[in-house]
Amino acid sequence: MIMSPPLAAFAAEENRELVATLEGCRRKTLVIFEGADALAPLECNETFWLRACLTVAQDSQLVTILSSDLSSTLALYKNYLAPFYESALLLN
Repeated sequence: MIMSPPLAAFAAEENRELVATLEGCRRKTLVIFEGADALAPLECNETFWLRACLTVAQDSQLVTILSSDLSSTLALYKNYLAPFYESALLLN
């Protein structure tokens, strides 16, 4: 079975604490995803899961920064089919 880069990253043993934090953050936490370009493909289920973790809980203590190149940023935030369409604050 070939895993997509995001699936492999989220399934990795060393990232279990990160996944637990994303799914149920209980204290003020900053998570930075450097090189978030792998999250840009629209068909990537892990990206939609990540968006749900980051945007659903209104009382979340979690602040997340996704860093990517311009084309990936546009694919993530500006396309109406995109995983993070209008669900984030874009910083330049």
